[in-house]
Amino acid sequence: MTEIQFVNAFLASLDGRPIKLQSDYVEDPRTYPARTPFILPRMPKQMKKPVSAVHSSTGTSANPVPGQAHSVAVSVKSLHRSPPLDVKLASPNYTFTLGTTSLLDVRMALAETTHVPLEKLRLLYNKKPVVDSKLLKDLVAASSGEAEPTEIELGVMVTGGAATVAAAAAAAAAAAAPPAAEATEPDTVATESEAFWTDLRGYLVKRTGSVKQADELFSLFLRSWEDRMA
Repeated sequence: MTEIQFVNAFLASLDGRPIKLQSDYVEDPRTYPARTPFILPRMPKQMKKPVSAVHSSTGTSANPVPGQAHSVAVSVKSLHRSPPLDVKLASPNYTFTLGTTSLLDVRMALAETTHVPLEKLRLLYNKKPVVDSKLLKDLVAASSGEAEPTEIELGVMVTGGAATVAAAAAAAAAAAAPPAAEATEPDTVATESEAFWTDLRGYLVKRTGSVKQADELFSLFLRSWEDRMA
């Protein structure tokens, strides 16, 4: 069959069909050919349901349920004795998870706890600096079949050393101290009360050891004060 004959036969077959289906066209399901439903064959051996590992003593699951956040504690220690820093960040104050907590979150929590400025803190893992964009799971990858870690230990380097930590501690203590009460002027002037001058004369007698000299000084103070107030 040549190409022209094939095209003519194809166009002839199209002529017998409607050009366009109506918008409300619905095919009658009774005209469908009968077909046997396809069913997958049964597996030769039924699969077992996954069973999570359970602690024999507590009866709780060793691994978290899939989709459930696994909380971990973070211990931060300085590599050198100066400045000495040993901070544990854990619940209920802080909630860290392996898949969502970044190193920036840990650094911000450490700055809040130690009162050291954020820009002065540098986190380390295995004595190597780590960037803020990394997550905790990027540092510690749990092996298959093993429970995820409950605590991660990081190192910290403080720019400025002990001086920065001391300044932060002093600032925290000053912020925690109650505000000093503002001095208020008494309702009555002390010099207008007779008790003030009586106490002053007694003080002069005690300091000079002479009643006569104390009276002379007392008279001098009293006259000078009266002249000033006149």
